[in-house]
Amino acid sequence: MNTSDRLEAIRLAQTHVAQRPVYLDTETTGVGKSDVIVEIAVIDYDGSILVNSLVRPNKKIPFGATNVHGITDEMVKNAPLGKR
Repeated sequence: MNTSDRLEAIRLAQTHVAQRPVYLDTETTGVGKSDVIVEIAVIDYDGSILVNSLVRPNKKIPFGATNVHGITDEMVKNAPLGKR
């Protein structure tokens, strides 16, 4: 990356942060139409956590999904029940 590209990247980042965005992240039971959220998090522009919650799905969390995000059925058994 040359100096001009770096300066442009910095300018874009500063513009983005000046707008005070929030970021949403989810973890799910998979990527299909019938898969559901098992964790939801929202942070603001400076990294403050606004929401961070496990969600109890209406089905078992597949082993493959647990391998990706580390969330197990045991971890969500007392979490609020998600709605579909």
